[in-house]
Amino acid sequence: MIHRNTHNYVALLFYASWCPFSKSFWPNFSIMSSLFPSIPNFAIEEFKPRLVMSFQHSKYGVHGFPTLILLNPTIRMQYHGSCILDSD
Repeated sequence: MIHRNTHNYVALLFYASWCPFSKSFWPNFSIMSSLFPSIPNFAIEEFKPRLVMSFQHSKYGVHGFPTLILLNPTIRMQYHGSCILDSD
């Protein structure tokens, strides 16, 4: 999608339904989607706890859940801040 120049940025959320941190972050991700409608948002769910991360996770450098990544054609940036939307 990015490489075809249809969008400048794409947000990817890697989460797991069994992860309590993912569950608490999910509502904020939904709000962010409505605050930035020009950025397509995709959620990629890990259904089961696994010892080995999938190819999709390793391709994007995902080591835990939730992980939020903002991509454009040249840069991939992983978010390392608070999981609370109105935090500083």
